[in-house]
Amino acid sequence: MSLRLTLATILTVGLLAPAAFAQSPAVPGQRDQAGRRTGIDARQRVQMRRIQAGQRRGTINAAESRSLLAREARLRAIEQRLRTSNGTLTVRERARLHQLLNQVNRAIARAGRR
Repeated sequence: MSLRLTLATILTVGLLAPAAFAQSPAVPGQRDQAGRRTGIDARQRVQMRRIQAGQRRGTINAAESRSLLAREARLRAIEQRLRTSNGTLTVRERARLHQLLNQVNRAIARAGRR
């Protein structure tokens, strides 16, 4: 092997090795670096806790709470309907659910600031 080929091989391996050890993207059931669950169900649980905490603190009134809980219920119904179609969620369906969760999340934040 020539010196040039050896150096090229070492350089290539050196550049590609970090990619081989990179962390895979979050998938349902996994945990992020802080140990939090990353799936849709985990986000729904967190949002429910935030609504309940807002009720206890008095930053979310009864009408806002009913509205937020209704949005959460609609989201769960959509998720259930999507899951019953084939037992799992496609990437597009998962993205749509996360988009809906983001909307509810913003609504909770707005209600808690009033």
